[in-house]
Formats: sequence, C-alpha cells, structure tokens
Amino acid sequence: MSRASTLSLHERGQIKALSTTGYTVKRIADVVKRSRKVIMNFLRHQNEYSTKKSSGRPSKLNDRVSFTWLQDTATIHAIRSTKTWLEDNGVATMKWPSRFRT
Repeated sequence: MSRASTLSLHERGQIKALSTTGYTVKRIADVVKRSRKVIMNFLRHQNEYSTKKSSGRPSKLNDRVSFTWLQDTATIHAIRSTKTWLEDNGVATMKWPSRFRT
C-alpha cells in the first residue's frame, strides 16, 4: 500500500484556518477530504511537517580539519593536470619521498 501525497500549501492553510475557528478534527477532515490521522499529525507537528530528517550519520570532517596530500611519483599523480587541480583547489602537497630530518 502506497503513501498518500503530502498536504498541499492550500490544504495546510485550510486546516490552520478551520482549526483556529473551532472546527473539530472530524469536521476539518470532512472539509479537506483527508483522514483524521493526517489532520491530527499536521496540527501536532506543524513546524516539522514536510521537512526532511537528517539522513545518516553526520560527517566528522569540517572546514577546520586540514590535511596534506602525500604526492608520490605515480604517473597519474605526477601529470600536470593533476598538479594544477591540486594547486587550484588549495590542497597542500608534500613531495615524495618525504624528507623529514629528525
């Protein structure tokens, strides 16, 4: 069994107006021609109606996290277009082999 379509902006306005004028949920459902359950859910959660919930786990990465790309000598990484893209996008690179002195 499929879901019915969400309430249109017009229907939501109608429900709000009828509710504030004192109509019962059953009378509103008869006027709008929607189920009482839909009317009740909308009246209880007007602010959240028709908004998407967060889908999945939030990302641990953000703008403050920085990283350095270790540039190796593989052909795909050494070609000019790749180097240009890395420079244009502000990716910090470290030459291969890395030469750190301790």
